[in-house]
Amino acid sequence: MITASESNDGVPVNLSDDSKFVQITYITQPIKLQAREGNENGTGCIHGGSHPRVDLPSSPNKFKTIKIPWKNFRQDGLKNGKLLDIHNLCKFNFVNYSPAPGALIEIKAVIIEN
Repeated sequence: MITASESNDGVPVNLSDDSKFVQITYITQPIKLQAREGNENGTGCIHGGSHPRVDLPSSPNKFKTIKIPWKNFRQDGLKNGKLLDIHNLCKFNFVNYSPAPGALIEIKAVIIEN
């Protein structure tokens, strides 16, 4: 699933229609998981695509594992936001818009149902 690239902006991945979720095991304060899509210009994952996202529940003291359905990833995290296109998936970003001093994130596993 990891595609080699000479930059941080590689080629989008086309997940199967049978793929329904991403599973993550982590420790963190409240944070957002953003799924970047390829852009409409056809230049792959270079910045400019949409950024559907979800909130990861806080788990500051022990590892937590959750399955996040692809249908939960919406543009700007809005209930009626554009749905993630799993056939044009570039990468994940963990985003903290309001970082607290000393906040950290530790990712133990990311599993994509393919």
